[in-house]
Amino acid sequence: MLFRFAAYLRGLLGGVPAFRPIYRIFPSKGRCKACSAPFHGIFSIPFRMVSIRPSRKNPRLCTM
Repeated sequence: MLFRFAAYLRGLLGGVPAFRPIYRIFPSKGRCKACSAPFHGIFSIPFRMVSIRPSRKNPRLCTM
């Protein structure tokens, strides 16, 4: 399980981490630890519009 999660975060399994380089372009102070989506600042508004925001249970991860 740990190896699969590590591969997921490195982008080897596809999915969310494939967008990490794109999300890193937007400047932000707080980010999701899994996909690097911005949580704060002006660039977080488009992400909030599509329901990407900090999780209630773990604020370091997004709801994606």
